[in-house]
Amino acid sequence: MMDTTTANPASAMDEEYWELRLYVAGQTPKSILALANLKKYCEQYLKGRYAIEVIDLLKDPQLAEGDQILAIPTLVRKVPEPIRKIIGDLSNEERVLVGLDIRPWAAKASTRWKQKNGRNRPAPNMCFTSTLRGPRPTRPGPCATSRTSANST
Repeated sequence: MMDTTTANPASAMDEEYWELRLYVAGQTPKSILALANLKKYCEQYLKGRYAIEVIDLLKDPQLAEGDQILAIPTLVRKVPEPIRKIIGDLSNEERVLVGLDIRPWAAKASTRWKQKNGRNRPAPNMCFTSTLRGPRPTRPGPCATSRTSANST
């Protein structure tokens, strides 16, 4: 079973395109669930920007060597690089999204901002922080922290 599901590659020109390969062994319940979960996540978060290749190792066992597959089902993200692997039925959505490095919150926030304001930048009430300590915002706003002392009168 070497099945390929491809979304519309024309829309991939302006956004990142994803090539995913799912290794299975026949029509086991875990393999069927993994494919169903993968299709659901791709349609929800990567709509029109992905291709899924399903490889059945019962029919083509030699193909496991190329991606060093040790367990099944295994999902391999070929593109965008770096290559990432997830083993299992993909039922934990949060782990799959983190494992594939899909950031749904950023895409949703950007889409909402564009719809509301017609511009391509983050909303002013959104606060993005990093792990590096830097200067605090100086103007009042949603990201500014209030530093009042309990001793001041």
